[in-house]
Amino acid sequence: MQWAYSYFYPSIATANHVTDWGKQPIKFRTDVVMMGKLGFDIVVSELAEKDLRFETTGVIFNYLVNNRYRTNSRSPILLKGLDPSKNYRIHEINLYPGTISSIKGNQLYSGDFLCTLGFNPDVIRAEPESF
Repeated sequence: MQWAYSYFYPSIATANHVTDWGKQPIKFRTDVVMMGKLGFDIVVSELAEKDLRFETTGVIFNYLVNNRYRTNSRSPILLKGLDPSKNYRIHEINLYPGTISSIKGNQLYSGDFLCTLGFNPDVIRAEPESF
């Protein structure tokens, strides 16, 4: 379906869902639908153990396109569906060459904190020599 839509719409214009249809591995289905807006339409209780382990990490895409006054976003991102009793790490994986992340990857956040208060990423980049 994504292939046909790609002739007419940019990938960000599509809402793609991982479903129970087909026999492709869940990783393949997830990789394909991440080319647009990712959603899941699956019965989690029917997933194989291997597939459940694959879904234990997530990705946040955050863009602040109005960074004129070097300020961060005003509202934190509230994460949904996390286990409130578990702890999570947030780290940046797509850094511009010559920069380092201001997000402390060793910091632990409880699922309750991330779902209730959220995470407000620092989108101002620091050059390595400024540290």
